[in-house]
Amino acid sequence: MWCSTCKEFERRHELERQKREREELAKQRAQQEKHEAEELLKQQYVDLGLPSGTLWKKWNEDNLYEYQDAIKQFGNQIPTKKQWEELMNSCQWTLTNNGYRVVGPMEILLI
Repeated sequence: MWCSTCKEFERRHELERQKREREELAKQRAQQEKHEAEELLKQQYVDLGLPSGTLWKKWNEDNLYEYQDAIKQFGNQIPTKKQWEELMNSCQWTLTNNGYRVVGPMEILLI
């Protein structure tokens, strides 16, 4: 009787250990995925220091899009009129040979 109870205790203990390991691995994967998503965001977007905190893509898209095509391509990532006005009014704009050079309040460049 004692041996079967010991074996059952050991089996339950091992199952709980394995469960904790799986949970820890899942937590580590979630943290890694979050970190990777944050890094990707940093690579693609820049905080110009605008009052609203809006992040802008670091570069312009290569193509021009009709409005409906832009909605399909970018969805809710299309800037609103208010966001455009903030960008226009809060940043320094300089015309260059390649387009505009835009510098935000935090002296950060948007290409």
